[in-house]
Amino acid sequence: MNEKKNVKTGMSRCLELAASRKPLVYLSAVLSSAASICSFIPYYMVFKVIQEILTIYPDMENINTTLIKCYAQGALWGIAANLILYFLAILCSHIAAFGTIYDLKIIFAKHLSQLPLGFITTMGSGKLRKIMEDNIDSIEGFLAHQFPDIVASFTAPVIMVIVLIAVDWRFGLASLAGIILAFVAQFMGYGSGNMKKNMEKYQTALEDMNNASVEFIRGMPVIKTFGRENDSFAGFKEAVERYTEWVLKFSLGWQNYMPAFTTIVNNIYLILLPVGILIGKHAPDFKTFAINFVFYLLFVPSVAGILNKIMYISESFMEINSNVARMDEVLSVDVLTDNGNEENEGTDISFENVSFYYDKESEPALDSVSFKAKEGTMTAVVGASGSGKSTIANLISRFWDI
Repeated sequence: MNEKKNVKTGMSRCLELAASRKPLVYLSAVLSSAASICSFIPYYMVFKVIQEILTIYPDMENINTTLIKCYAQGALWGIAANLILYFLAILCSHIAAFGTIYDLKIIFAKHLSQLPLGFITTMGSGKLRKIMEDNIDSIEGFLAHQFPDIVASFTAPVIMVIVLIAVDWRFGLASLAGIILAFVAQFMGYGSGNMKKNMEKYQTALEDMNNASVEFIRGMPVIKTFGRENDSFAGFKEAVERYTEWVLKFSLGWQNYMPAFTTIVNNIYLILLPVGILIGKHAPDFKTFAINFVFYLLFVPSVAGILNKIMYISESFMEINSNVARMDEVLSVDVLTDNGNEENEGTDISFENVSFYYDKESEPALDSVSFKAKEGTMTAVVGASGSGKSTIANLISRFWDI
């Protein structure tokens, strides 16, 4: 029994394309995670300063200025470490991404040069340009920016949850309730089948519009010569309208989820306030309660930044999956079996029981066709529209292989 080949997609396919540069990509992920951890240090140091002040309040003369300075320096070191580590992470990821995109474009261009010319003509130069420039370039952007951010965005919530629960589990649970609500709103949008379908339709419509615009501009001399401006523009207009339809559907699909997500993540402190009032009424040590409560009011706004980054990364997952699939669709097309430079004896053209399908789902364009066009003679191929005359001419010119 034949085993089904496991086809990689999305992020796993991007890492596969990075090939020998994977160590740099993984190093960038480690450095980005470390930078994410360091980003929490300033919040902790500010908390320690507030704790020190509230502990001795109102006797401010006894404040330990040396300790306050140490906390301030610790906050600055945390900011510096975050910036330096993230810079090194981005440096590593960019080196890997630029090398990968260079190799990939060479591979893609070489593969195109070996494909049947009929495939190039049928697909259209606009679509191929979009795949070679936009789709492949998105892989560079994914490896250079989004992959390190993805790893950091999965590290940050873990640290965030630990901090939220460790300081005061009651405030931590209240904060997590808001975070969970935000995640529910987010994944209701990204997880819906309509959203994925709209993304695929949007990408297809974008390629069709690019192809129509390129063909419309390049074919203008021929269009004007034969007075077909109206017909040609109608096809271009239809492609633009189809693109507009799907980009609106994709964008408007977020009209409920995006406002809900944004509202929740930016207002988690509203959940903390009633919880703080309830806990404060029965707190045996009000000073400790006040210190913890102030910390959460300072720390919780940073949650919005972390969750917003996760939201945009989720969108990039959908986009990179579609872009890589488009590229692999072209790379999976079989190349010509030979270069056609072999020497032939004479110039007779012979078809012997030739059948041809443009794709697996279509009806045969030719079915068991046989004839011989002898050198130095004229042979006419006649038939109704759609009978295969153009297909025969394309096969003779080797736009397609049988």
